[in-house]
Amino acid sequence: MAISVQTNVASINAQRNLGKSGGDLQTSMQRLASGLRINSAKDDAAGMQISNRLTSQVNGLNVAVRNANDGISMAQTAEGALQESSNILQRMRDLSVQSANGTYSDGDRAALQEEVVQLQRELDRIASTTSFGDRKLLDGSFGTEAFQVGAKSFETINVSVGSFFAEDMGSESYELKDLQASFAAVGSQNAAGTSLQSTANLGFGNFAAVNAGMAVSDYTNSVEGQTATVATAATVSLNVKGELGSASATIKGINGSAYEAERAIDQISAKTGVEADARTTMTLDFFNNGNDTAVLTGDATFTLELRGENTDTSKEGALVKFSIQDTEDLTAVVNAFNEVATETGISASLTGDGRVALTSERGDNITFENMQVEFNGVGSLMAISAASYGFDGDVANTGTAIADGTLFAAGAGASETDAVFATVVGTVRLNSNDDFKVTVSSAAGGMLQGNTDTSSAISGKETVEDIDIGTALGAQKAIDVLDGALSYIDSQRAGLGAVQNRLSTTVSNLENVVENASASRSRIRDTDFATETASLTKSQILQQASTSILAQANQLPQTALSLLG
Repeated sequence: MAISVQTNVASINAQRNLGKSGGDLQTSMQRLASGLRINSAKDDAAGMQISNRLTSQVNGLNVAVRNANDGISMAQTAEGALQESSNILQRMRDLSVQSANGTYSDGDRAALQEEVVQLQRELDRIASTTSFGDRKLLDGSFGTEAFQVGAKSFETINVSVGSFFAEDMGSESYELKDLQASFAAVGSQNAAGTSLQSTANLGFGNFAAVNAGMAVSDYTNSVEGQTATVATAATVSLNVKGELGSASATIKGINGSAYEAERAIDQISAKTGVEADARTTMTLDFFNNGNDTAVLTGDATFTLELRGENTDTSKEGALVKFSIQDTEDLTAVVNAFNEVATETGISASLTGDGRVALTSERGDNITFENMQVEFNGVGSLMAISAASYGFDGDVANTGTAIADGTLFAAGAGASETDAVFATVVGTVRLNSNDDFKVTVSSAAGGMLQGNTDTSSAISGKETVEDIDIGTALGAQKAIDVLDGALSYIDSQRAGLGAVQNRLSTTVSNLENVVENASASRSRIRDTDFATETASLTKSQILQQASTSILAQANQLPQTALSLLG
């Protein structure tokens, strides 16, 4: 080894090792002081990313646990209030059973009713005041809310709470009243005869089905066996009275379309609370092999005119042409009608019993006329075994030149034209969440003369608010209403109990995930004190050794002086 004064290599080496051991010593001290193995990205870049994701998960899950526990507390609050409401309903039921007994006088029942009134008020007070924090629970405003029970977005559990005022609880049954009304239609008519009598069945349910032309269903009329209709110049007035109020709608012509009735009723729905939905369906029976209405042997081409119409506007008609063989496959018939659906507003389909159904979804009248049959082969024949072609639907006008047992037989190219025509009107359904009445009347030129009651109504469900046990009959009805209310509360309480159990299970699962995720993060991020203290001791020893060696290395150049003497 050369002796040099200019460069002290040994000192440089000692300085480098001293700096390295000093850095290791500083790292060990930082890890031991912070308790973290990763204090910056340079310590472990990948480990830092993983530990940060785990930290987000753990923090989010801890919040989710608190959210779930809050949900449990809220459900317990609501369920506890419903317990008291249930107790009130049980007391009201006891009073109703007591009042229904024949030993009580009207005065006795009046005293019992006084307590019922107070209990009704307490039910409403509980519903209006029960809250969790500032959030009302039982007044219907809560609805359905999502509880965040996870660390990521949309990891939620939905909780629903209904309304529990006295007016919201009761029986689910509906009572139909005055389901029939008779009308005498007088004035102009388009068939021979004198007077025209008709009967209409007003079939109101939760939905009310009514014929578009008169706002009644199954409206038929006849004069001396002839099909007849009231003059189309007449107008029909519908007076609709609903929960929101009363208003009148006018339809042009007693044979107006279902679409017109729907539009007229919907225009006043804001005042009445009653809405309408129209639809027209016409079923063609004369291709139905099952009924043998028409039997075709060989090939034939059918041509007819079809259109959807109402008194205001009319869809452009279209010529429908199709060929069939032996009346077996009606697919060609359906396709032919659907090809012109844009022009007519009418679609076709096959029914389950193999008939062709024509439908106007808007509720326009379906008009079908001028059918022609052209036979395409020698020996083709068509037998009609019914008095006329068949049409299912509310037929306003029908006519045919076909007689019983008529048989056509022709060679190729022969044709037969028959005066077949029909206009089918649709059905209108009325819908309302509340009670409503519909009254039908008409102006001159086909006036409708109703009997003493020309309206029909449906009564809504009875509620706890309506209970009056001042009579024996009222007490009997109250028992059913209260049973319905108790069933409603029991169902809601069961739902809240299920939510509590679900949230409790969720909390247990979240806490388990937090524990395991925290353990995983700890293994990546936290300091292993056993390993790190050993590293610290090693770095301290190396630091001391490097310092000592550096001092000695710095003395080496002095040996050169001894050589100089």
